[in-house]
Amino acid sequence: MKIKKLSFSKLIDWYWDELFFIRKKLGKERFFGNEDPCQCETENIIDNSSSPKVMRSFMLIAVLLDQMMWTHYRDNYQTFRDKFKLPKLYSHGTAGMSSSNWFVYSYNDHNNPNQINWITTKDVANVILVGFYKWLKVEAERDTYRMFQLTILDEINNEFENENRNKLHAIVSDVHSDLIYL
Repeated sequence: MKIKKLSFSKLIDWYWDELFFIRKKLGKERFFGNEDPCQCETENIIDNSSSPKVMRSFMLIAVLLDQMMWTHYRDNYQTFRDKFKLPKLYSHGTAGMSSSNWFVYSYNDHNNPNQINWITTKDVANVILVGFYKWLKVEAERDTYRMFQLTILDEINNEFENENRNKLHAIVSDVHSDLIYL
């Protein structure tokens, strides 16, 4: 899959198409969270996708972005959600949502800490965040735009373990350094 050639909207469409075909392949009408998966279903979704590395990276960044908008920018959330239908990740065993950290959490990796591909994650994050920031630049005031850049870095610091935090922080910071060209 040539990620760099995709738009944010096309990447979202790919995700939902993949989920449709994965459900058919597994004989499921829906996931535990209805159209969005529960934590317990994520590895099965990733393994059965046409591109597991892209799927894990997409879910990581997309869930992080959706949760950020819901948590910190609720006034803009419905407008955001109308434009970008990103996946949610339901928590297994408790009510509510789970952190995007789930996709890189070492326990989840079944003793395989190298399951995430950081090069793919950087490409996916670039597509998602540049697409998001283009939209945000039009939809929000300049202060909100700058505040979001700081908020996502703070959220990464709060949600992720050391090594993953540092890698994800570097990826997002690289995207932010390219935003001057938007």
